[in-house]
Amino acid sequence: MILARIILGFLADRLMTGCDLMRAFSGSAAHFWSADKAQI
Repeated sequence: MILARIILGFLADRLMTGCDLMRAFSGSAAHFWSADKAQI
């Protein structure tokens, strides 16, 4: 559930593709929450 909220937070900022989400996640949220491509 937390991962879904993180993703929604990124999408609230702007529209993103899956690759964009992975890049955004790797650059920020990955410091405190881990996720692989299949989860995103």
